[in-house]
Amino acid sequence: MAAAFMSILLLYAVFVSTVIRGMQWQHVAQPDGVTIRLVGTPQTFYSMFWYSGRLLIAQFANAHGLHIPPSAWALRVLGPPPVASLRPFVLGWLYPPTMGLLAMLQACLPLGASYFVWRGLYFAISGFLLRRAGLGWRVIVMGLVSPAAWLDLLGGENGTLTGGLLVSALLLFDSAPAAGGAIAGFLCIKPQLGIMLPVILVQRRFWPALAGFSACVGVLVLLSVLLEGWYGWLWFLSGARNNSTAMISASFAHYFPAIGDTVFFMARSFGGGLGQSWALQAGASAVSAWLIWRLWRDPECDRLARVAATVSLAVLLVPYGFLYDLVGFAMAMAAMCLRAPGLSKLVYAVLWLFTGYSGVIAPITGHIFMPVAAALGAVMAWRECHA
Repeated sequence: MAAAFMSILLLYAVFVSTVIRGMQWQHVAQPDGVTIRLVGTPQTFYSMFWYSGRLLIAQFANAHGLHIPPSAWALRVLGPPPVASLRPFVLGWLYPPTMGLLAMLQACLPLGASYFVWRGLYFAISGFLLRRAGLGWRVIVMGLVSPAAWLDLLGGENGTLTGGLLVSALLLFDSAPAAGGAIAGFLCIKPQLGIMLPVILVQRRFWPALAGFSACVGVLVLLSVLLEGWYGWLWFLSGARNNSTAMISASFAHYFPAIGDTVFFMARSFGGGLGQSWALQAGASAVSAWLIWRLWRDPECDRLARVAATVSLAVLLVPYGFLYDLVGFAMAMAAMCLRAPGLSKLVYAVLWLFTGYSGVIAPITGHIFMPVAAALGAVMAWRECHA
């Protein structure tokens, strides 16, 4: 057992060092020939969020008679938009306008500074909420430095924030329902991660939690309309939906999502056609939703095991998802690992590690296995609900 855990720690260290080496460091030549260094800013998702936030701020200001010319710094770092009249939500943006609110906040600082400030805020917000929800610091740290969290750091995504929101909301539904519901409402920035939450709230008749959830979502939607206009919602409900469907339906010969984590992606990686893969995903989604419904029907179920089973089943629920979204799953596996006996402790540790190594194994084998790990996590946590 000791040798097995030492191997897990070694593999974790190798993974972290690989991610750190993968961080992109950029040198930008100035017009006067001077070269500056943008320390540690990944030119990935975070750049898209930041640039979209800049466009949204300019759009809002211009709509109110305050002309803001294109940022020279933004043009120098990210280049000009591909189209002069480009709107914020035509940047390959697959997120609802509620995410645009966060992007606008991020765009208030220069890109490099914004990245580090907001990464720190993600950790601080998640750590605070998870501690208030009753998790110990060992579990919180293991979740926030999990392989999934390192992928989130590398990609400049927001899985560290959303994972903390999801787990803390689920933990608080029983003890502080209104607060738990309000925290869950913030997941409307990435709704597929919390798609099971209304089902849970209605099934258990957590009316204070449902009220907090609805109020939070309503306020964020209203702010998005006031600050961004209706166009963002029209785009999200039409263009973004079509774009996301086209993207995940692309041939794996042209686009292989090695860090994909859904049943749909797994079926495609094993050669399934679009119809077969969608059918398998639909079946997995239906079964997962039914199991989550059953799981929350019993108020006597162990709280931590129920949360672990829920976040595991949530991985199987949606057709579109990636490993950097699994910080909440990693958090749950860490919590179960620290309290589990014997061999179960080792299995939970392997599942925690697999939130990163699934993306290593997939390009080597040509197959995605993360849904299998999520199903195993769900089965193990389900068995402990009444242990």
